[in-house]
Amino acid sequence: MEDPTIDERRRFWLLCYAITSMEKAIRSCDLIAEHCTDNSAPLFQPLSLAVHTYYGRPFVRSNVVGSLPPSIIPDAAKGIHSWLRHFRDGVMAHIDAGDSKTAGRPMNDVIYTIAGKHRQFSTLEARARPSAYADARAHCESMIAVFQDEMANFMERFHELLPHGDDEYLLSLADGSPLFIAGYDRLLVSDLHYK
Repeated sequence: MEDPTIDERRRFWLLCYAITSMEKAIRSCDLIAEHCTDNSAPLFQPLSLAVHTYYGRPFVRSNVVGSLPPSIIPDAAKGIHSWLRHFRDGVMAHIDAGDSKTAGRPMNDVIYTIAGKHRQFSTLEARARPSAYADARAHCESMIAVFQDEMANFMERFHELLPHGDDEYLLSLADGSPLFIAGYDRLLVSDLHYK
């Protein structure tokens, strides 16, 4: 049996990464449903940021594996995909000042508020309704099915290369190496080495 090409390994890696990202987005949507009755709830902002961030990960370019193309999104889901991606890029994560592609008006305006003796700088924050994340959850579930269908084709084609024994295996991106390398040592705590 021939080994998968480097491009096939990268695609398989991306599909696996996409599934785990959607699962994390779904968990965040569930927490919004459980803890946020409206978009002013204290947990709403960090949880909605998590949904958009996790969802966007497989679609953002990586220097090693690339990204999943927009063509993988079914036509009927392009609207919610666009909302999830653009809300992340244009409202929550980063965008140039004055850009209005996301909401039809600039979303990163800096506002200086004076109220009596109180002075404060802030930025405009657009927030979706918590109910929108039920739709986001359903979309993430449907995308998992899309990714799993493509993964099934890969796994059928390369079934002889799949591991069978109990262990943790690293999916190798190195050309010419085994597809899976046994004995993966999972890092449980990360020291960020920031000093």
